[in-house]
Amino acid sequence: MRAGRFATILVAVAALVTPAAAQSINIDFGPPNTGPPASYRAAGIEGTWNSFEAVGPETYNLRDVNGLLTGVTLSQFGGTEIVQAELDGPGDPKGGDRILLRDAMVTHTMIESCLFFNGLQNGTYEVTTYAWMPTAPTTPNNVHVDDPDFPNPGIYYLVGGEWLGEHEQGLTFARHIRVVENGFLGPHSGVPAEGDYETGAALNGVQVRLMTPDAPLFMSDDQLLWLAALDAIRYDVVRGDLAALHGSGGDFTVATEDCMVENTGATELTHTDDTPPPGGGFWFLVRGVAPGPGGNLTYDAPGDSQVGLRDAEINASPFSCN
Repeated sequence: MRAGRFATILVAVAALVTPAAAQSINIDFGPPNTGPPASYRAAGIEGTWNSFEAVGPETYNLRDVNGLLTGVTLSQFGGTEIVQAELDGPGDPKGGDRILLRDAMVTHTMIESCLFFNGLQNGTYEVTTYAWMPTAPTTPNNVHVDDPDFPNPGIYYLVGGEWLGEHEQGLTFARHIRVVENGFLGPHSGVPAEGDYETGAALNGVQVRLMTPDAPLFMSDDQLLWLAALDAIRYDVVRGDLAALHGSGGDFTVATEDCMVENTGATELTHTDDTPPPGGGFWFLVRGVAPGPGGNLTYDAPGDSQVGLRDAEINASPFSCN
């Protein structure tokens, strides 16, 4: 990976250390203190992983992705055991994926594995529930998250399938957007109708993220990926020159070079044609677009980590998205 591209990763990740992260929580179900490293993000955002079995009556005090103890608690009902598999074959998950998916809390009855979050800050949350049976990956798991008008169970998604090299919706996880009004959130994983109760239903872990107007952005050598921004239905992505940004003292008007995509409904973008010159580098930013007039959201990150305002400077560039 070129140094310039590594620098753009730092720009994207810096936006994640925000006040909203205090209500973003990662949990891995398995033997205590055996969860993934804080550098692992799964299909959500990286940070500290709470790690415990949760098959008993205990109530757990949770840490946020920054490792800070919160006032949020978790209890569970329905799951009765932890199932484990080595996952050491050539086609099995590797690294952090293996650590998250190699164990799961399992229910073998009509009672689902029911999670009870209490004490969350009110707001809109992205809930990513991992339900992949490590001993039998093709086993279907029925995943849902209670609607705010509990006990309405909300939308169900079936999750399960052979590992294809990365997390995918419907393969290893289900994703829901839920409004929290009284501090409570209730994800579930259960055996579907006419399912296999002997194998049961799996629950590997869960990530909850308080959504904000900015879209968390990640990148690899050839792809940009971002998570949903609050109220957004489409996205704009811009690219600029890292040397120009540094040389201008952080002026995005001067440093913006290209509107890579405008009003896309996707949350990923291939950038294999974007190769910086030797010694150079690119930066990338994404903003959400909400419905209605004036729907453009923000390139800015919450908090006080920025020197100035990105939005006004990027909008003033002739290469900005409309």
